Amino acid sequence: RMPSLTTQASITFLYYNDLPSACAFYESALGLALVVDQGWCKIYAITPQSWVGLVDAEHGTHKPAADKPVILSFVTDDVDAWHAHLTKLGAPMFRPLGTSQAIGVRGFMALDPGGYTLEFETFLDAPRNETALKILFSEK
Repeated sequence: RMPSLTTQASITFLYYNDLPSACAFYESALGLALVVDQGWCKIYAITPQSWVGLVDAEHGTHKPAADKPVILSFVTDDVDAWHAHLTKLGAPMFRPLGTSQAIGVRGFMALDPGGYTLEFETFLDAPRNETALKILFSEK
């Protein structure tokens, strides 16, 4: 039987050859707040319990690679505004803004300065999204 264990937050770590450029993007383009500064690792809050850590290539557990099989997804209730904002800033787009009824989302994908895919999506009102929507809107 699983013991009653809890967690307080989730951090996804991404690795960069140019950490200052990545930090500037996450701070200015995405508006994220720095919550932990370890020098070679900067941790930013996406939500109170969802964080992203940006790590300098010379440190940390992994090294940056050309292939980035990671998608950092941002769930938002205004995906169109995010698309307009990042387009205006000239962020490279990976997948255009669109709606997929098959998976019940509206969204797009952009690339950060290190080549990581950033997905911005909103869950559509569909039976498959019922649990997620209840969680997202339970505090509002």
